[in-house]
Amino acid sequence: MGSPASSRMSSPTAKRKSGRPMSTNSIRARLVAQSKAENACGDRFSPSSSKHSQVKRLGMDDVFKLIESTQWKDRKIALDELTAAIAESRKLDLGKIIKYLRTLIMTDTNVLLAAKAVQCITALSQTENFDAHAALLLTVLLEKFKEKKPVIVDAVREATDAIYMNTSFGQIVRYVKINLANQNSGVKAETELFIQRCFSKPFQCLISKAYWEPLAALLVMNLSCPETAVRENAIKALGTMMKVVGKPDMEQFLEDLPHHQKVRINNACEEAVIEWNSSGMTESSATVSDLASDQGAVNRRDQ
Repeated sequence: MGSPASSRMSSPTAKRKSGRPMSTNSIRARLVAQSKAENACGDRFSPSSSKHSQVKRLGMDDVFKLIESTQWKDRKIALDELTAAIAESRKLDLGKIIKYLRTLIMTDTNVLLAAKAVQCITALSQTENFDAHAALLLTVLLEKFKEKKPVIVDAVREATDAIYMNTSFGQIVRYVKINLANQNSGVKAETELFIQRCFSKPFQCLISKAYWEPLAALLVMNLSCPETAVRENAIKALGTMMKVVGKPDMEQFLEDLPHHQKVRINNACEEAVIEWNSSGMTESSATVSDLASDQGAVNRRDQ
């Protein structure tokens, strides 16, 4: 039987005897008290002790309350606790967590906290049933590329790559296409780099014309954009794509381009390093067929 002190610390619901949820001030005070106790106990209760780590964690209800706080320190505590919960593989309400993280990513003006929320998405990408939320999250993350601060850009790059590695490409490709035509040049340019990274580590499904042809057509359109970064990144993406699908299949998209752009795309193709993925998410034949049908309808409409 544990000591009374241990029981008080290990039960996040002990403070709710009245049936009312704790206030953020109460949660904060509890964490301060625990921190002081930890420091007083020395190495015996150091953060490296997994048993103590589990004891001091907040319940998810407390985490969600802190996430909604107007105080940035409260939101940071919540994200720290959530990061630990993911690392400990605790049973989590994935849908609810993602809802809160999406809100933080879209609305939090503190870039460090927004970046930390994005990092939580990266960690969640390997959890069970994550792919059901992948498309919606990718849309939010690609839109976040309008931010120019490196701490955000780097975090979003890592998160989008993690989504690609742990999700069926068929679930996200249409949202990639949407953001290739985004009005924001930063979003457009970074989406192009995302495509380049996908084709640098391709799954076998990416050689399907249902996937790469619509992307190639949009990338070629972006070669006429006034923003230098958009043009440069489109060249990189097209070159990497060409190395994966083969030059003969790409020629139809490049035949009307100026000579200097063709040369640069071919150079990018020669320089591209491809590492094929032999494991990960696979595509159902129905998904590929649906995408091919969608593209066929678009082609008929444009004729």
